[in-house]
Parts: sequence; structure tokens; C-alpha cells
Amino acid sequence: MKRVVVIAGGEVTPEDLHLIRADDFLITADAGVEHLLDRGMRPHLAVGDFDTTKQDYLSQLQELQIPYRTLPCKKDVTDTHFALEEAVKLQPSEILLLGALGGSRFDHALANLYLLEWLATTSISCTLVSGKNQVRCLTGPTTVRLTKGDTQYMSLLPCSDQVVGVTLKGFRYPLNDATLIRGGSLGVSNEIAQESGEITIRLGKCFCIQSADLQLS
Repeated sequence: MKRVVVIAGGEVTPEDLHLIRADDFLITADAGVEHLLDRGMRPHLAVGDFDTTKQDYLSQLQELQIPYRTLPCKKDVTDTHFALEEAVKLQPSEILLLGALGGSRFDHALANLYLLEWLATTSISCTLVSGKNQVRCLTGPTTVRLTKGDTQYMSLLPCSDQVVGVTLKGFRYPLNDATLIRGGSLGVSNEIAQESGEITIRLGKCFCIQSADLQLS
């Protein structure tokens, strides 16, 4: 399977939904199903305890004969976590996560960022996209190349206590075999100076965040 897109119940912009391709497999978590049905789009699978989903959306799932799984309210994982577990079972080449940030529940937003750490252990590439922000979890040793696109800034925020052997090429503020410390801000708000930039990490784990100011088109 090429790619699975998981849509959670947080804020989703029209630009986010435009990232969905015709051959993507779509899984919604709880109120994430509303984002698709409101725009005439159909998930391949809807999961959740549906405690924040309006009843008429559940009726639509039944009328459209869309497969869905109702989870208990008392469970050990969030609806988004369960949806991602279902995505991993499909062994896709990559996962795109939408609707995982924003909204009123910061605890869920932070938990969803931590889920990127878990997904990094599965060897399946996952990108969380929310408006002008794209987040991935990088685990060393690795080398990745980022294209500038419509994002201006790039930040590396350590998940592990240290991220060792960080080398940045093609950025406004290059680094050569540097060490980033969790709780420090050395890796915040760099800029891709060319059409693309290269990141090398020898050891450690960090969030790689590409973002743009809201006024950028």
C-alpha cells in the first residue's frame, strides 16, 4: 500500500485536505470523520468511541455503508493512537497525519506529537501536517533532505537528552557535527537558504518541524 492518511478530530484546513491523493487509504479517528463527510469525501475506515462526533455523522456512516469500529470510552489508547495502529497494520510506505494539532485540547496535541516518536520505531515514515506546520520525528543515524516548498523555517527539537552529530547543509545557519540538548533552543528557527537543505544526525531523536508564517502564501 502506498500511503495511509489518518484524520484526527483537531483543526483541519482546506489546504490540508488538498494533500489527500486519489489512491490514499483514509482512516478517521472520532470526529475526524466530520472533516471528510462535510466535504463529500468518504473514509475507508472510521474508528473511535465517537464521544465528540455528532449522531448524524454516525447515521451517515451507516447509510453510506462505510466500515467503522466503535471503541469503548474506557481504553488504554486514544482514538488517534488506535487509528495509527490500524494504519501500521496495512504496512504502508508512509503515513500522513492530519487534524492532530489545534483545537482546545493541548494534551491531545502533545500526545499526538509523542505518537510520532512511537511511529519512528516502526520504520514507517510519518508526517504530521497542520496548516503551515509539518512535523516529523528523525532518529539517528539518518540523513534527510528537505525541500523548501512553501515553508520558510525549520526547527530541530530534541526528544532524547542529546542529539549528537548534527550537520546542516544548505541552511542559513549551518551546523557541523553539533550536539543539541533537550531543553535548549539551538535548533529553533533555522531557514532553508537554497531550494533544499540536508540534515544529518549521528545519534539521538528529534522533532523536525518545517513551518511558515501565516502571512506567507
